[in-house]
Parts: sequence; structure tokens; C-alpha cells
Amino acid sequence: MIMEHRRRMQNSFRQQADRFESPTLTLSRRDYLQWMVETIPRSPDTLVLDVAAGTGHLSRALASTV
Repeated sequence: MIMEHRRRMQNSFRQQADRFESPTLTLSRRDYLQWMVETIPRSPDTLVLDVAAGTGHLSRALASTV
């Protein structure tokens, strides 16, 4: 059962992964990403956990400020 679940998850990821860098995705839009960076409260001691972030557009944008 666990191996079947793993296989299904890997297949699902493979089907989606090619679109992670698509310019049509919300976080690929520079204006939206900039809005998020300006809106999220943070400071140099803020810790950010990036879970299942695809290509990590938002985490990369926040990295220099947390």
C-alpha cells in the first residue's frame, strides 16, 4: 500500500513538474510576487519554512530579508 501511494505521488509530480516555471502561474508574475514580498510581515530574525514550494519563487524573493 505504501509503495502504491509513493508511485501515485511520483506520477502526479511528474505530470505537474514541467509547468512549475510557467509564466502563467501566480508567483511567476513579478507584480504579484512583489506585492507578496511587500505584504508579508517579516524581520531579519523571521524564520520561513518553504514546504512544497515548487521552484521556490516566493522563498527566493524573501530570502534576503529574513
